[in-house]
This record gives sequence, structure tokens and C-alpha cells, in this order.
Amino acid sequence: MGAHLIQGLSERAEEVLLLARRTDLRRISLDTPDFTDIVLQVNDIRHTIAIDYNPLEGYVYTDDEVRAIRRAYLDGSGAQTLVNTEIHDPDGIAVDWVARNLCWTDTGTDRIEVTRLNGTSRKILVSEDLDEPRAIVLHPVMGLMYWTDWGENPKIECANLDGQERHVLVNTSLGWPNGLALDVQEGKLYWEDAKTDKIEVINVDGTKRRALLEDKLPHIFGFTLLGDFIYWTDWQRHSIECVHKVKASRDVIIDQLPNLMGLKAVNVAKVVGTNPCADGNGGCSHLCFFTPRATKCGCPIGLELLSDMKTCIVPEAFLVFTSRATIHRISLETNNDDVAIPLTGVKEASALDFDVSYNHIYWTDVSLKTISRAFMNGSSVEHVIEFGLDYPEGMAVDWMGKNLYWADTGTNRIEVARLDGRFRQVLVWRDLDNPRSLALDPTKGKGCFWPLRVSLSPSYVSQHGDDLRPRRVAARLALCQERVVIADDLPHPFGLTQYSDYIYWTGWNLHSIERADKTSGRNRTLIQGHLDFVMDILVFHSSCQDGLNDCMHNNGQCGQLCLAIPGGHRCGCASHYTLDPSSRNCSPPSTFLLFSQKSAISRMVPDDQHSPDLILPLHGLRNVKAVDYDPLDKVIYWVDGRQNIKRAKDDGTQASPFVLSQNQNPDRQPHDLSIDIYSRTLFWTCEATNTINVHRLNGDAMGVVLRGDRDKPRAIVVNAERGYLYFTNMQDRAAKIERTALDGTEREVLFTTGLIRPVALVVDNRLGKLFWVDADLKRIESCDLSGANRLTLEDANIVQPVGLTVLGRHLYWVDRQQQMIERVEKTTGDKRTRVQGRVAHLTGIHAVEDVSLEEFFNTPGLPVGRTGPSLALSCDARSPATFKLGECRKRDLAVPPPETARRSCVILNPPPSPATDPSLYNMDMFYSSNIPAPARPYRPYIIRGMVPPTTPCSTDVCDSDYSASRWKASKYYLDLNSDSDPYPPPPTTHSQYLLAEDSCPPSPATERSYFHLFPPPPSPCTDSS
Repeated sequence: MGAHLIQGLSERAEEVLLLARRTDLRRISLDTPDFTDIVLQVNDIRHTIAIDYNPLEGYVYTDDEVRAIRRAYLDGSGAQTLVNTEIHDPDGIAVDWVARNLCWTDTGTDRIEVTRLNGTSRKILVSEDLDEPRAIVLHPVMGLMYWTDWGENPKIECANLDGQERHVLVNTSLGWPNGLALDVQEGKLYWEDAKTDKIEVINVDGTKRRALLEDKLPHIFGFTLLGDFIYWTDWQRHSIECVHKVKASRDVIIDQLPNLMGLKAVNVAKVVGTNPCADGNGGCSHLCFFTPRATKCGCPIGLELLSDMKTCIVPEAFLVFTSRATIHRISLETNNDDVAIPLTGVKEASALDFDVSYNHIYWTDVSLKTISRAFMNGSSVEHVIEFGLDYPEGMAVDWMGKNLYWADTGTNRIEVARLDGRFRQVLVWRDLDNPRSLALDPTKGKGCFWPLRVSLSPSYVSQHGDDLRPRRVAARLALCQERVVIADDLPHPFGLTQYSDYIYWTGWNLHSIERADKTSGRNRTLIQGHLDFVMDILVFHSSCQDGLNDCMHNNGQCGQLCLAIPGGHRCGCASHYTLDPSSRNCSPPSTFLLFSQKSAISRMVPDDQHSPDLILPLHGLRNVKAVDYDPLDKVIYWVDGRQNIKRAKDDGTQASPFVLSQNQNPDRQPHDLSIDIYSRTLFWTCEATNTINVHRLNGDAMGVVLRGDRDKPRAIVVNAERGYLYFTNMQDRAAKIERTALDGTEREVLFTTGLIRPVALVVDNRLGKLFWVDADLKRIESCDLSGANRLTLEDANIVQPVGLTVLGRHLYWVDRQQQMIERVEKTTGDKRTRVQGRVAHLTGIHAVEDVSLEEFFNTPGLPVGRTGPSLALSCDARSPATFKLGECRKRDLAVPPPETARRSCVILNPPPSPATDPSLYNMDMFYSSNIPAPARPYRPYIIRGMVPPTTPCSTDVCDSDYSASRWKASKYYLDLNSDSDPYPPPPTTHSQYLLAEDSCPPSPATERSYFHLFPPPPSPCTDSS
């Protein structure tokens, strides 16, 4: 079919210009004077840049935005996708029509790669010292290739077609060398530069550089040569132009054609040049490369040449070793030189291991502080562990349980996780001094580690961590009674592995890999020399990972981790999770601390003897200032940077912006935040506008709760059970601690004296206490929720407190300068204890306590009138619902509330009535006597065990009689699906609240509240008697 197409074209036009135009391909006949452009009927082109042509078969080759390289005939038929994996931004394509190979540059992976023209036998030719490779041209007759690199140090380079003997042709006076064109007959190389606005030429050997054209070239991109003319596309002129390569006379081929990208000029009736690869692929089984010195055969990734240097095979065993930013492999069968595995993003690889069943290689990177994996051919690179690592030098794969173990000499921990990084558990963190190397024996359920500063034998351990500590010297020596010295004249041996009859090791000072007989140490042989920074080493072979244990079958019936032990296995859980009574499944922690650092949020379970603190896998943390937690949806919220509030699950999933400033809006600078779990809202203070704002937890903005001309609210905490909001007010003359109702009304100042810079607040509702810490006075104080009974709890050795929280019997605080988390008894201030030390850049702390759904629906003391305006909607009380801004939303719950009769929702905030008995709302009756609370006749509370009084003439109450259980069942229903779209829906013109984008700037309509807050007048028909 290709021959037919070429013949058909040659009858009409021999010289053709092929054009890539983003969303289509076009051809222009150069044999006709009108230069009409004709769209090729190739479908599904989204964003193509590069283009080339195979004159032997008539295929057009292009790249596409979908990260693929494709081909099709000129009539659009025969369309195929050739490459669609491990490809990012292929900016340049070049066809070797003699050897039938296809080369391309990828500015995303920074590589030059090659395949056969049908997309098979893929191989990386160049992968080092490339920044932004773009244009590429081939010279099959000479066996050379040329390419441009427009990166930080722009250059034009040359190499053999197999990627060897690479050298720089031009690296001066370059800006953005976008295009290359090769004049095979004249031995000239032309290029265009979109920054210097020039077209230049040089001999193919790098001599006699000169400028051909340097006038009126606004932004050249595509570039090609045919015969005596050079053709190019111009982004600014939207034109295709040409210039005579000798006379320098120029002309416009076509103009006013936007979206011009690459182009290729070809003679479809003429094929020039040949080489030995044209005859039977040069005798090569896979790839043939003609070079200036000889014809060479090449193998795709993962295969190696036999001794005949023509046939590629899959090697049975090979050495793999790390050398700083690269990982190499050496065949143990073919005696070939080492080959770099084409991995991206490696900076300083240290430990190595592999999983032969999935053909994965794993490595630690002590510079990036990550553990990564990829296939042995270098594809699908991904980070497995990327949080909470410091200097991971040791690593071992449990190929039976599919677990990954590692030792970190920086954190002094030995940890385990699944091979994909899930269910991470800290095994040992006490009594370790720089654990460095790990080895496992899954068949026996044992492992060992070698401490960095211990020169004796390794310590053997069971894999689940029991007794994973250095044993007594006698016990260790007893394991090595038949100790044999293999080699004793090694300046600095580093990596070590064993395979078959040999032991292999790397020499740091000798820059080498050697081997010797594993029993006698004889037959010492140099495998490879002249290796820089060679570290770990292993042998990849299936025999290295055989055997059986319980964990190989259905993960040992374990929900998370299956850990082999001598004689069987046991199930394990991620750190802070607990094993259920079934000893198979795991439950998440319900009570814990979250503490934030500048770029991390960690979780800690105080007094947990089984797990230390653990950094949570939250991406993109830059400058965390405050943190909170929704225990119902199990979502973490935090202030990130100067203008964002973000949220995510504790495993890093469902990450999304919550309050996001678009275009770095200076009018939005969140400072602190606090969640009301009952009304499903989040309150936050804004530094830019000095306001307190509120959002629903589904992301919708509700408006401004509080603002004033002199107000500067900063720290904030919600006491949702009693309907109060406490905040610090950092006014110019004096700081204050204030409280207000959740709607911004009933504002009152609690303290104006004895304060300089209170930086954090926390409420203990059960105890009825408010706590705060003053960073300038270096003092922690408390008082009743009304402001009475002020008490100093701690004022000694506090340097730079930045956060405060209550959990159980203790009050916790973080001190940034001392890098410390401490606690005291919350009632007395006694028993001060350091909880955690050496924690840099601390910014906040928050305590999380379990809230069951049953407790949530039956929580007493929830204030009426704090969740929405007075709107009544019908709802089915037999299924849970939540009253949100006058809207009853039904939602099935795992633990439904008690059954109640069908009725209407109560109108919140009913009118006050003289018949209402104020004494029923005296808080002194229902809380301990040390919590003074004045009577508040217009602030009705729901009291445990008592029926709230009705308003005699009110008709906006439920159909049925009030009972304690029915009242509680109707007051605050929950919508567990509130964490939905992170971006609020478009506002409506009838919205009575401030919009999301206006939640910081004040509005006259919301000066006091985001509700219509003035209480309605008493009903005229109320029976005052």
C-alpha cells in the first residue's frame, strides 16, 4: 500500500512539504506554484509537534500530546500507535530509513531513544547530561546523529548512531536552537535559533561556522532542508518561509496559518543512501547501528548480546550495583561491560534489592530521602516511601510476604511496609545506633541487621521485630563459630552479595567489583574496575528468591501485613493501628495527637509503647501554620502557606484545596482554623481582612462571622457543644481573649490584662476550661469557660510556644525553639514531662478524640439556633438528616439514631417568650460548681433529661409532643458526605451570604454575622402569664 501511495504522489508531485499543525497534519506540494495545503485524513490528533517521513514505505511519523509516537500513510490509513509508555514530551523525531530504526528526543525524560520502525526493540541511546533535547537528524550513510539541546547550557551535539563517541559541535552564542537540517551531499549542518533570531551553518565536522540569515526571524520553530532550499515555520508570523542555502534569497510559501509546529521536506520519488544494515538487518537479531567504524548490533532494554555480538538473549543472572545517580547491570554470562538501567530521578542511590516475581528493582536514595522502584528495564519509576526518611542505607525485600524492610541511620529506625508502601509499621526504634544493612530469610521468618558502629557479626532477629536488638557478644559469636576470612586486604569494602559458588563485593577506594570463592576465598577475580562511588550490589536471579511460607497464600489471611516468624506467621498493622480480636484485621487510631512542622504533619499516640510518631504521607506541604481534624470524615485540615487551607485523609488520599486563594489574592491570608463537627462547618481567621470566616465542610462559603474596625482576630477555637467561639484579638494597644456565639452575636471580652501575645487556645468542654499560652509572657494559663477562676499552670522554661491542645488528663504544648513537645496535668500543672524532643520547625499541635455516631447524635447541650436561619422544611425523622442552612439532607448511617415518628423539622432560634422560664436554662444546675454561668433567658439550650419549654403561640414546632429522646434526635443530624467537591458551586444572585471568593473582605450585610442575627420581637399573642 505504501508503494501505491508513493507512486500516486509521484505522478502529481515529487517534492512535498509535510506539516505538523497541532491538531492536524498537512501536505503542500512544492512542485506547484500555488502551494495549496491539504489536510491529511489522520484522526484523533490532539497536539502534534514533530514530524518525519519514511520514503521506502510512505509512512508519516508524528508525536502527540497523549504521550505517544504514531504513524500513518499519507491518506490517513494504516494508523498505528508505536510507543505510548515511558514517553513524555517527544519534541524531535528522525527516521533511519536504511537500518529501519526510529529515533526521538524526549524533553520530559531527557533521553534520546530508538526503536525499530514498527515500535519494537526499544533502547535508550543517550540519557546523561541532557537538559532540553529537541531537534534530531540522522546521517545513515556516515553513521552519525545530531541533536540540539536548548536547556540552561544550550548546545548542538553529535554521536554515532548507537549513542557512542558523543561530542559537542557548538556550545557558544546559542539561545534556543529549535531546528536542525542536514545537507548530506554538501556535508553541512544548518540550524535555527529562536532566541538569537538567526539561521546558521557549520561543516559536519564542526568547522567553518557562519550565519546564513539573521533578519526578520521573529520565532522560528520547525526547520527542514530539501535540495537548495531551507524551509521553516514561524510562530509569530504564522507563516512558512524558505531561503536559498547559497544565495540567501528568501520567499514566503504560505502565511496566515496559525498553530504551526514542525515540518519535513521530502522527495517521495527518490531514496538516497545505504549501508550494511540494509542487508538482512546487518545480521543483528534486533537493532542494527551503522557507525563510522563498524556495523554494531544492539539489544533492547533487558536483553544482552551473546559472544557472537549479534544475538540478544534474556540473561539468566546479572549483577546490579549503584553508582551515585545511576544503577548499572553487568551480565554474569556474556562478559559484556556494564549497562546503565535507564531510570529517571535517581540522585544518590544507596541500598538495592529486587522482587523477581514482578521484575521490580527497589533502591533507596539518601539524597532525595526516598525508597523507589521500577521495572528492570527502567520503566514505571515510582516512589514507594517518600515521607519520614532521613538516611535509608539498608533495605531488604521479603519476596514471600511481599513486604519491604528498611533501616534508617538518621532516624535510627527499622521499618516495614507492603511492597507498594502501604501499611507502614515501625518495628524497632529503641536501642539502635545507626542500623545500616539488612538481610532476610523469609523461609525461616528471620532477618538480621548490621549496626554501623559494631564490627562484630550481625544480629539475627525474627522478622516481626521481637528481640531486634544487638544481643550479647557471646550469642553473636556463637552464630559464627565457622567464621572464614574471604579477603583481608580491602581498603574499604562496601556492598556485599552472594550467588552460586561466589561472593561478590564492591570496593569504595579501589573503585571496583570483585568476587571470590564463597567457602575458601580463593580465585579472587576483578569483575569491573574504574567505577566511581560504587556502593550496594546484588545478583538478580530467580534462584535467589525461592522457598515457601504461610504469607505466600492470600497474605496469610491478614488484612494489612503478614509477617513471617519461626514456625509460622502473625498479622501486623500499620503504626498506630490496632489488631482486632480476630488477629487478622486492623482498626485505625481513634485518640491521638497531630503535630505540624513547617513542611510535615505527624501523628503520635501518647504512651503507646508499640509505635513512635509517624510522618503522614501528605504531599505539597510548604509552610504549615495550623492543623485541625474532622473525626467523623477522618480528614485533616491545615493552613498551608500564606493563602491556602487544605485537607486530606491521613493516608494522603482525597487531597484537595479547601479555601484556595486564586492568583495569590492578598486579601486572603488564613491564620488559624477550628472545626465545628456538629454543624459541619469550619471557622478560620484572616490576617489580611482581620475577620472570622466560616465555610461548610463541603467547601461552600457561608460568610463573615465577625469583623470590626479595630479587631485583629488570630487564634481561634470552637466550643461547639455550648455554642461559643473563643478567639484572641491582637489589637494595637493590648491583646484580648474574647468569646462570641457561633453566629457572631453575644460577644464579650474575657481578658484584657495579663496578656501580651497569646498564640494558641484550646477548650476542654468536659472539664469546662479554656487554656491559652502566651508566647511573650512564656506562660500557660486556664480559666472557666465564662472567664472565671483564672489560673497559671506553667511559666517556667517555656521559650517559644506555638501550639496548645488537650488530650485526656494532659495539656500538651509545642516549643519551636526548644524543638520539643511537653505536657502537664491539665487541672494542676503538675508532672511536667517531655513527650518528644528534637523536632525541628514545630508550628502547631491538635488532639483528636474518638466521636462515635451514637454519641454524636445524643450529645447534650447543643445550642439551638446556631446552624442556620429560621426556615422549616419537611424531613423524615426515621432516617438521619442534617439541618444545614434551612435544608434537611437525608443520609443512611452505619449507626442510625433511635427511631422517631415522622414530623417536621424544628425551626431553629424560636422567638423568645415571657412564658419561658429562665431558671430552666441556668447552667449551674447541670455543670460542676466551678463553672459559673449566668442565666441567659434568650439563649435556649437543650438540657439532658428535660423537655424544653414550648412557646404558647408558636406554631413552628414539631408535630409530635416533645420528649427528651425525640428532641435530641432532631437537633443536629449529620451528612457524612459533606467532604465533596473542594471548589464551591457558582453563587446565586439570591445568596444572603458572602461568596467564597469574598469571604475575607467585609460586607455591610454581614457586619455582625453571616445570619440575620437580630432576634425577632416577642410574639404579641404570647401568654405572659
